[in-house]
Amino acid sequence: FETFELNGMGIARANISDFRFERLTAPDGTEEFWKGDQPGFGVFVEQLPDGYLYLWGCYWTGMFLARVRPKHIEQLGRYEYLVEAPTRTNPQAKPVWDSSPDNAVSLFDNVPNELSVAYNPYLGKHIAIHVWGRENKLVVRTAPAIYGPWSGPETFYEPQRIGEDDLFTAAKEHPEMRQQGGKISYVTYVNSAQYVPVLLQLTWR
Repeated sequence: FETFELNGMGIARANISDFRFERLTAPDGTEEFWKGDQPGFGVFVEQLPDGYLYLWGCYWTGMFLARVRPKHIEQLGRYEYLVEAPTRTNPQAKPVWDSSPDNAVSLFDNVPNELSVAYNPYLGKHIAIHVWGRENKLVVRTAPAIYGPWSGPETFYEPQRIGEDDLFTAAKEHPEMRQQGGKISYVTYVNSAQYVPVLLQLTWR
C-alpha cells in the first residue's frame, strides 16, 4: 500500500448503450484533470435539487468537495471547490467556493480513498460511509448538508479478519438500492484477502 503512486484523476465519456469509454483530454493536454498532488475528484458523485453535481475527491485520507453543473462536467474551468465550510465547532459558518482545487478544505479524513455520500430521506440527513483507515471497521458519518458540519465516525460493522495482512477497503452505500424511503440501505466492502464485494443490509433506527 505504501508504494502506490497517484498520478491524478481524469474523466471518461461513454454511451449508456455500449459503455465503451473514451478518456478525455485535460486543458493542459494530459489525461489528468486533477494532478497527483491534488484531490482526485469523482470518488463519489451526487446530484442535488440545486442542479449541481457534487463530486468528492480524496487526497491521502482527506475528503474534499467540488461542484459543477452537469452540462459543464467536461470543462475543468467550470468546477468550484469548497474552501470554507461549517464545522462542529463553528456550525454557523457559510460554505465558500473557489475556482482552485489547491485551496480546497478537507471535510473529514481517515478515508482509504473510497466512500459514498448521499442524502437519506428517512434520516433527513446526508450520510457518508467508509472504512475507518486500515482497520476492519465500517463507519457512518452524518451531516445536515453535503458540506457539513460532518459528525465524527460511528462504527456500525466490524468484519472478521481472515489473515493478519487483510486490508479492508471500498466500503460504500448503493443509494439506488434503498428500500422504504431510505430506512433500509445496502452497503458493500472488500477484503483484500478475497477481493470480492461483500453485501450488507442495514436498517436505520
